[in-house]
Amino acid sequence: SSGINAEYGDASATALGATYTWILKDGSGMIANILFAWSQGTQLDIDAKRWRLFADVVNDLAMLIDLLSPLAPTLLFTPIMCFTTVLRSLVGVAGGCTRARIK
Repeated sequence: SSGINAEYGDASATALGATYTWILKDGSGMIANILFAWSQGTQLDIDAKRWRLFADVVNDLAMLIDLLSPLAPTLLFTPIMCFTTVLRSLVGVAGGCTRARIK
């Protein structure tokens, strides 16, 4: 068993499983970061208010999913964490590129 979806304190959890989970979670966020910046980069300056609102809503959604993730089956925990990491990557790009003062 790789221990990828093992719960806290589970004897089947391994360092290899933790490494896989870290690579999946952070790797998905890094890829999303690059793809979103590439696809939307020129649009971020054009409509800063819309992208700032997008970043706020997506951040709230990611936090809500994180709060509800313990209710999900163990098998879905890693994909859920990958998804919320992707959402936070979108927040980082959209929110970071619209840091200028909005009038």
